[in-house]
Amino acid sequence: MVSFDTKTYSKKLLHLISWSHWFTFFNIIAAIALSSYYLFSETAPDTLLGQAYLITTWVSHIAFLTFMSFVLLLFPLTIVWPNTKVIRISGSIIFTFGLLLLLLDGFIYSRLGYHLNASSSSQIFSLIKEIAQESVAFYTLSGMFAIMILGYEFTVSNYAWKHLKKLQKTVFARFVIFALGRFIFL
Repeated sequence: MVSFDTKTYSKKLLHLISWSHWFTFFNIIAAIALSSYYLFSETAPDTLLGQAYLITTWVSHIAFLTFMSFVLLLFPLTIVWPNTKVIRISGSIIFTFGLLLLLLDGFIYSRLGYHLNASSSSQIFSLIKEIAQESVAFYTLSGMFAIMILGYEFTVSNYAWKHLKKLQKTVFARFVIFALGRFIFL
């Protein structure tokens, strides 16, 4: 026989998992928007097929990386510690850190021509030090981006939590998820 405490725990856990899916969905959209910086760093392919491939791989790569952040970090935390406040705050901090890394990677890519990696960390650190020494605006902009992204995360977290029932009934999400799924598995 199932006790009422177990039912409440199960409902709470399912509600948190459903919220985290929507939260991740909104973060996928944000990551795709922020990563458009990569598209403007390089010249576009000449052919229509090349442009379609570029868009497809860009969207699927960013969506997959964002979803893997959910799978590897937020989902296990939700299972281990299903506390609403802890999960929502942790999720906001995790995705803020991820989006800031995405911005840093885009900046490094536009300056050096390659992505963040351990083998080139000395060159990356020297570039950041050089830019930071030349201008105080680097720290100001970095702080502003961090605050703006964290504000976005808390806003999206709150919106998804308060409107979860309404979001679950939306039809557009099925089409977007289907399209993203098609991009990822092409």
